[in-house]
Amino acid sequence: MLSSKPNNDKVLKIFSTIRCLSRDQLPRYLEGRLTDVEKHLVEQHLTDCDLCFDALQALEKEENTDRYQDLTNKLQRYVHTSIQPVSHTQKIAQYTRKEKNKEHMLVYFWIVAFIGLGIGSVYVMRGHIRNQPPPMHIMAGLPAKDSSVTTAVSNPPVVTPVDHTTTPAPEATHTAPVTPPAKPVLAAAQKPVDSAALKKAAALKAAQHKAAADSIRKVQQANLLKQKQDSIRKAAADKADKDNKAKDDDNKAPAKPDNKPAQVAKEQKAPEPAKKESVAASPINSDEYLYKAAMVYQQQGNLSEAIDRYRRLEAVSSGKYVELARYQLAICYRSKGQMGKARRMFREVIRMDGSMKDAAKQALDSM
Repeated sequence: MLSSKPNNDKVLKIFSTIRCLSRDQLPRYLEGRLTDVEKHLVEQHLTDCDLCFDALQALEKEENTDRYQDLTNKLQRYVHTSIQPVSHTQKIAQYTRKEKNKEHMLVYFWIVAFIGLGIGSVYVMRGHIRNQPPPMHIMAGLPAKDSSVTTAVSNPPVVTPVDHTTTPAPEATHTAPVTPPAKPVLAAAQKPVDSAALKKAAALKAAQHKAAADSIRKVQQANLLKQKQDSIRKAAADKADKDNKAKDDDNKAPAKPDNKPAQVAKEQKAPEPAKKESVAASPINSDEYLYKAAMVYQQQGNLSEAIDRYRRLEAVSSGKYVELARYQLAICYRSKGQMGKARRMFREVIRMDGSMKDAAKQALDSM
């Protein structure tokens, strides 16, 4: 078997692919030196493998048992000698091939990356150039320089008159038509300008004008509110001064000597209605002033100051302004998120049974 070269490959193929029993398991199975588990596995393998079953039948003959060990040793040596180990040069060649492949892949990667960066930079530069604002100021400034040059050229003849003083007049008329040629230059310069850039510049200018107009409007509104508050305060102060003067006059009137008792009695009886009217009018005006001032603070968003004014009005005033102050207090509390206080104030307004009762009910139902 060892000398026949055509059969060597067949033997190698058979014993390299088949995972059969080892050379020690068959004799041990025949001698009964296997465990129960090993015996079960060997019997299961023998039912599936015809080669091992034939070998077992051959070993059952006594004449083949002696040759079995010799043949197995020779076969093992043959397999070891036939399989050549991988040479060191092949390992080195395989390693170098892998390293070269890695280097090539890195080179390809960096080449692709640089190409992508170049293309991206080109697109970015084109977009930057496309979105640049047009040189409107520069092109507009060029005709001005030309006109200044023309005026500078036209002025020297005026300084040195030749025959008459009327000679500069036709030159001035000549300088006037010199300026129109600047318009075609501007038109020619404006032709390549991108429409998107012009729209963008126009939108920016419109936004700037709108922001300036809004700021001016806000300043005007603030000034109007301030003037209104100042006028209200001034009117209240004037009324308070008038009331104080009237009180002082009333207090000073009885201090005069009683020369004419009848006239004094009439004079003292006469101003009493005016005094009552002034006394009755002064709290109404002060309540109205406090209510308007609190409303101004509420409209401006200063809820804490408005709440203080409404509380002061509620404590000092009487009548409809108490109801209005409580209703506005409830609205301020609702705006600040204090729903419990707002509900309580709305209920108090409903209990007062005044003109704001329906509005308070609707507000309380909507909460």
